[in-house]
Amino acid sequence: MRCAPRSRLFSPPAWRWFQPPDRCRQGLLLRRRDTCETLQTLNQTFAGENFNPFAAVGRLDFTLGGIYEPLEIFTVAGGGHTYPWLATSYKWQTGFRAVKVNLRKGVKWSDGKPFTSADVVFTFAYGKKYKVDPTGLTTNGEIKSVTASGKYGVVFHFSSVNTTLLPTLLSQIFIVPQHVFKNIKNPLTAVIKKPVGTGPFTKVVSYSPQEYILGKNPRYWKKLHYDGIKVPALATNQAALNAMLAKQMDWMPVAIQHVQQALVNHDKKHLHYFYAHQTTPLGIYLPDEKYPYNQPALRIAISLSLKRNDINNKGENGTEPPSDALGVSELWPKWVSKSTAKKAASLAKFNPGKAIKILKADHFSIKKGTLVDKNGKEVKIVLTCPSDFSDWVLSMDVIKTDLKSIGIHATTNEYPFQQWGPDREFRRLNNAFFWTPQSGPTPYNYFFAYMDKSTYTKPGQDAMKNQWGNLTGWWSPKATRLLAKWRQTDNMSTQKKIAGQLENIQLTQMPFIPTVYQSQWDDYSTLHFTGFPSASHFYAQGTAYTYPDDLKVLTSVKPVK
Repeated sequence: MRCAPRSRLFSPPAWRWFQPPDRCRQGLLLRRRDTCETLQTLNQTFAGENFNPFAAVGRLDFTLGGIYEPLEIFTVAGGGHTYPWLATSYKWQTGFRAVKVNLRKGVKWSDGKPFTSADVVFTFAYGKKYKVDPTGLTTNGEIKSVTASGKYGVVFHFSSVNTTLLPTLLSQIFIVPQHVFKNIKNPLTAVIKKPVGTGPFTKVVSYSPQEYILGKNPRYWKKLHYDGIKVPALATNQAALNAMLAKQMDWMPVAIQHVQQALVNHDKKHLHYFYAHQTTPLGIYLPDEKYPYNQPALRIAISLSLKRNDINNKGENGTEPPSDALGVSELWPKWVSKSTAKKAASLAKFNPGKAIKILKADHFSIKKGTLVDKNGKEVKIVLTCPSDFSDWVLSMDVIKTDLKSIGIHATTNEYPFQQWGPDREFRRLNNAFFWTPQSGPTPYNYFFAYMDKSTYTKPGQDAMKNQWGNLTGWWSPKATRLLAKWRQTDNMSTQKKIAGQLENIQLTQMPFIPTVYQSQWDDYSTLHFTGFPSASHFYAQGTAYTYPDDLKVLTSVKPVK
């Protein structure tokens, strides 16, 4: 089972909500009414008490969402939703070179001090100064300056026209209090045990290596329907499943094998799952800077060697449908022409004969059943994945078998996510592995994340520091120019034409190899709480590790009366 992380957390724990003491007499707290869990590593323990939103390692769950909030919530769930949050509106100025954001009035920090434009200006200046801006927009120079416009207005000035950045600017940021963080000079390593935020659950009621409780912010600007979050540490995903079956949990993003039988059939009225796959695909990432992996022919041949239905059925338990070789049709079907969709489908169809023909045309050859490069050396691939992600382990076994059809005798390397995650983030894997590009309201972020020159990082550098995650080391001068043109127009017709050219680059170069559309794991119980995301009410991603969707869910669910 897997709960695949999308943040920089390396070992996120599990969570649980709790009811106020006056209801404990009814057994609600004793029954552990409200639980949510993220379980990513075996023998999981908390790294320590730390609610520092900038901490690269060890930041506790719900630091983002529970304590610190964005200006706006943008989610791709259900075709896309936007929710005003700490900001209520915005307006473009000076030909898309600036935007004025209007802040919500009456918001207070959990210590009682007012939230104002000074905090927003400080947050972006602080991120730039210490290179911890989660949007990446100040550190890469796209934001030229941020100024206050009165107590509740902020103007962002951009170095160039960029019509695509508002979801990143407003939704991926978390605003921190100036009066607290002005005294913190080491944001990456500082330990914060008494956080001050604008979020719904800012009070650290208790903490131990076994669990922690975040209590309700009494000054929260929205009505809250319950009193806190209890977060236990559980050793395995099986332990999480057992806890939910024992009615001790309500929400957990865990990939449960045979979920209908293992979970739902035990209590069809209350136990549910929603594994939405309107997402970007899991893809095979290779070290594209190195020969022979830098040869498009090899990457395209690998795509043609894969039995994606087997990856879905044998590895992902039938919950992650096969992707084509482009990977955008689930989220952005209207952005793909019929001819492009046909080509993308053909390049994702199992066809080892065609693959070998492409390889031979690029000076590869098959000798005694083994693929060798133009130098006569065997093409070797090591498939690496977290040993904690049992579905990925199974999927890698399928891929390992598939690669034999083109003469590649792959091996596997599995070790815990707690070590694998940092190796991936700092580009130390030097092997084939699973990951996924970014999403957004359009395919812009998707292509930008692995095609634009500005996302490139050298091996050993943090490829995730600006959240783009260019983990192959590949970029394209042509794609970089096209993406720049995309940023300069808000005309969707023009943007779609540009997208078509970027799609062609993906299909001819195959910088990463899409396999299956990943599911957003959402297991929940309605025994004690209702209002979780579902197929009929897809208002946010149900995966509780997804910020800022987690915040929308936390403020939407309600106790059963």
